Amino acid sequence: MEEEFDVVILGAGLKQYALAGILSALSDKKVLLVDQQGYLSGSDRTLQAQEFFQYFGNVNCDISRYGDPCSWNVNTVPKLLMSNGALISILVKTGAVKFLKFVVISSKFEFRAGRLRRSSDIEIDVQDLLGDSLLGDCDSSSESDSAGEQGDSPGSADEGWEHNRRYSFTYAYPYIYPLYGQQSLLRAFSSLCADKGSRIVSGQSYGGVEIGENGEVTGVYYSDSYIKCKHVVADPFFFPNKCRKVGQVVRAVCLLRAAIPDTNNTKSCQIRIPHTQVGRKSDIYIVLLSSDHKVCDSSWHVATLSTVVETNNPEQELEAGFELLGCISEKFVFVSDLYEPSENDSKDNIFVCKSEGASSQCDTVAQDIIKIYEEITGEIWEDFSTEGCPLESDLGGLGDTSEYCVQENKL
Repeated sequence: MEEEFDVVILGAGLKQYALAGILSALSDKKVLLVDQQGYLSGSDRTLQAQEFFQYFGNVNCDISRYGDPCSWNVNTVPKLLMSNGALISILVKTGAVKFLKFVVISSKFEFRAGRLRRSSDIEIDVQDLLGDSLLGDCDSSSESDSAGEQGDSPGSADEGWEHNRRYSFTYAYPYIYPLYGQQSLLRAFSSLCADKGSRIVSGQSYGGVEIGENGEVTGVYYSDSYIKCKHVVADPFFFPNKCRKVGQVVRAVCLLRAAIPDTNNTKSCQIRIPHTQVGRKSDIYIVLLSSDHKVCDSSWHVATLSTVVETNNPEQELEAGFELLGCISEKFVFVSDLYEPSENDSKDNIFVCKSEGASSQCDTVAQDIIKIYEEITGEIWEDFSTEGCPLESDLGGLGDTSEYCVQENKL
């Protein structure tokens, strides 16, 4: 069978699905995404209970002790989204946000002088403002910790009110996470592709690419099919000759029976351990999620730790994070190689995505997505960076936030 698409995407991670959605929705590209794994996600997988233990080699685990197995949606590489970042721009602009629901991450901490300290940009307790209710369709991913990086104060009264609403939203909800884990993001982009006439096929084996006389890709072979195309986007796995290894990341997924000590029993948070506090070159990141996010049973918490490997004992490098977690019921450690394209220019029109780094935020994910989008389309991506966070009405389902603005102004 021979068909023709504008872009063929190889791989099933967040970047690949996001690019399929963004190219389909904003550039009217006919996209084919080929997932040879046969399930959503690449290295950043979202797994239910049985899949989770099988993934880490515990095939005979008795999952009945973990509650409802269908309540587990553990992501091996969780990435938090920020309310004033680039990924929110992608979700809103493409319309993928209409397929999503998010829950706030209630706290952010840093490890300083031997103890956890709540970050100053999250003075508001979002549980007091919203309780445990779900946010509507919203999302994001910037590295900035300050809600004030929004330019000069607006002039008119209306503009000032809009600025306050944007500021309040960013201030109160710095981090959010998709309900049912990151598989929800992939499914949202998948639904968007279906709406736009693009296609996703799974369980297919990759058979190589064909390069024309001009040195540019002309097609992709997979299973018994040949697909004509003008561009190829791929995970590093498919083109090792076009990548270089730049390091490794060690990650640990820890199952907890209780909240992390010294966090006021919070059910979700992000913790950063600055490298200077523990004698390292790289920071250590911790993401705590719970049943509020539909990632585990109500009697459990899931904490994921990550950092860049610096020694021959990767697990030991996470020890400072393990000590903060308190009693760990189950711990699963794994190491992933980090790759990036070896060449900046893709004259053959084959674009390789970077591997997922150690950071717990979506900043680098969105940057790589936007970079490849611009290279394929020749268009300059315009996000919300010059006008602050999108209004909650852009994201849907948040309701009237004037109450939150008033409470913020009283602090």
